Amino acid sequence: MIWMDATLEAERMADYVFNQGIRRVGVLGTLDNWEHEVSDAFATKFEALGGTIVAKEIVQTDATDVKTSVAKLIDKKPEALFLGTYYQFIHATKTIKELKYEGKLFSIEVDSYLAGETKEFSDGIQFIAPSFYADTFITKFEERYGQKPGIPAGQAYDATMILLQLLKETKNKEEIIKKMEELQEYTGVSGRIEITSDHRTLLPTAIFEVQKGEIVKL
Repeated sequence: MIWMDATLEAERMADYVFNQGIRRVGVLGTLDNWEHEVSDAFATKFEALGGTIVAKEIVQTDATDVKTSVAKLIDKKPEALFLGTYYQFIHATKTIKELKYEGKLFSIEVDSYLAGETKEFSDGIQFIAPSFYADTFITKFEERYGQKPGIPAGQAYDATMILLQLLKETKNKEEIIKKMEELQEYTGVSGRIEITSDHRTLLPTAIFEVQKGEIVKL
């Protein structure tokens, strides 16, 4: 309930890509429900803006070789590729590099793990994700675990705090569920969370770029 609405996030990214002057994009996604929704939403919004999706390849989440799918996308000569996937991000960026694709790369929700694992072939990729967590949370997290919080540490923390807050009011499961359904907003370590009347969750998002294995907010 407190995770950024996948469709809205992907649509925001489509807006960003289109506003960079790009008009032809290839999309790579997977059969995972969230990733499939992201890929479809990006493609639909980009075309609605007047852009062209030259091809869309949807692969298995556990595929170990995505060369054929990536080659099909590159063969259509897109100006950019959009990777609507976490599962296949490593395989995809490595394959794109091996095939010497020179267009721009965009994605969704890359964390420090993916950036570090792909630093040799993901440099310059831009992506959308919930904006950085509160500074105090980052500091405390690093002090305890020796690393920066990645996705979805902040959202998991906020979800737990919401539950603990409700448990102070009641221990009845049905009442807690009802209160969760009525939740409209919450300000936590991941920012101000808003839940619309049609149960879509909004979070502050930002555009980031992978630079030599590090994530930089643009």
